[in-house]
Amino acid sequence: MINNFYMKHFFLLSVVLMLMGQNLNAQILNDAFDFRGNAVSRKERKMALAASQQPRMLKPQAEKYLFDSSYAYQWDSVNSIWSAVPFRRVTYEYNEMGLVTLSQLCIWQTKTNSWVFDEEYHCVRDIQGNITEWIINVYDTASGTWIPDEHDTLKYYNNILVSEFGYFYNKLNNTWFTGYYSKCNNRGALLESCEVHWNESDYIIQSVSKETHTLNSYDKPIEIHYQEFDKITPGTDYDYKTVSTYQNDTILEKKMYYDWISESGLWELWGQDLYSYSNLKTEMVYQHLDDTVWINLTKTIFEYYTNNLISKVLYQHWNGVEWDNFTQTLYTYNANNALTEKLAQNYHDGSWVNSRLNAYTFDNNDNQIERLAKFWNTTTGLLTSSSYKYTYTFDANNQHKQTIYRKWSTTNLDWKNISRTDNYYSLHPVFGLPSILDDDKFEVYPNPVKQLLFINGLTEKATVSIFDVQGKLLLHQQITTNRIDVGNLPCGMYTLKIETKKGTIIKKFVRQID
Repeated sequence: MINNFYMKHFFLLSVVLMLMGQNLNAQILNDAFDFRGNAVSRKERKMALAASQQPRMLKPQAEKYLFDSSYAYQWDSVNSIWSAVPFRRVTYEYNEMGLVTLSQLCIWQTKTNSWVFDEEYHCVRDIQGNITEWIINVYDTASGTWIPDEHDTLKYYNNILVSEFGYFYNKLNNTWFTGYYSKCNNRGALLESCEVHWNESDYIIQSVSKETHTLNSYDKPIEIHYQEFDKITPGTDYDYKTVSTYQNDTILEKKMYYDWISESGLWELWGQDLYSYSNLKTEMVYQHLDDTVWINLTKTIFEYYTNNLISKVLYQHWNGVEWDNFTQTLYTYNANNALTEKLAQNYHDGSWVNSRLNAYTFDNNDNQIERLAKFWNTTTGLLTSSSYKYTYTFDANNQHKQTIYRKWSTTNLDWKNISRTDNYYSLHPVFGLPSILDDDKFEVYPNPVKQLLFINGLTEKATVSIFDVQGKLLLHQQITTNRIDVGNLPCGMYTLKIETKKGTIIKKFVRQID
């Protein structure tokens, strides 16, 4: 991926912030760090901020509590207290619809006892709240000025993203160059994307990768062509494609892999995925072509509870005679169908050995108050130092007020404090809603979602479509209930299109990090 695209800054804490309910916004804000304390990528943070946008026409609405700022503190292990002075601060500005237009990160300088800017994100939006431009600047402390860093332009058709172009600033010669782009059809299904991989320090392009999609009438990709052009080492370019077939043009049954052989000028088939389905199980078998014989390599089995929530994912290897167990992941839910445990295990000497546990605890208001990750040394059975947990505190209005991040100490065999983030809110006058349908009557929850997505206010049969951030159609079906199972979607931001006889409405939701 583009190096500049993945700069590791605390800052876009702001990006994950605006995910539609204030009770979870700040929680995901703090989840912008992995268990090592590194910030998530710039791309992920931009996706999360974009998830706050909803098509809307202005009308007066009551004041609303919005997230104004967050302050991060470090644990003083010598004195066993939290630092008196925060080391980072993120602040936010909003438009009249209550959507973020500016987020700025400041770093506390102990030498001068003052805040110094580090990075800022500008979100330019249209009248419906869609982000049409990203303007990202970094602060140059030497000159005391903001320096351009990235500029993205986005276009929409009926509130569905159809193109995005990203430009990066070359500080050596003060020019802009294209870093990536994506193009979709009017339904948001991806047609083409391209990324430039470059050396950030000297702005030398290392390679360019391109992806082209050929779609069927249901916007399912029947052929995806991948190309990478190496600018540093000529002759090491690669060119391959996948060809997919579907049952009834919608249910994937086979994906075949081909390499382009320049010497012969022909495509060479080398692998395939085979899919099979039953009532509560889906299987995918990966095979490699050896001359004219298909050889089994791996199998993935997805099992489900009777309510269609995923219960187990099992991975197996082919030993030449039969399938051997390799790893599995087990899923547990509470009475509200929220994921409470995800246990990963390795198969060793005829039995399953725990390797990782993700556990989630909720209060009576369905706020997540703890997220725990345990990593075991499968040889000793002891927890490793990679184990961590987040605890979340909420106020009487279900606004997320504080996060504490802890890691497991293999020396003291307990949890040690690492960092704390305090969040602050204030009332803002907000205008908003509705769109074609009366948006006031519809609510998509929980948002972020782990498994079941509910549509509050839906009282009639509807057709729903789900698109990923690149505009690819992932689901298109009629529903007669108010729920959709999204548990099989990867983590990220999605667009939900709801169509009824009375009209259409667009919602955004986020598949939460497990």
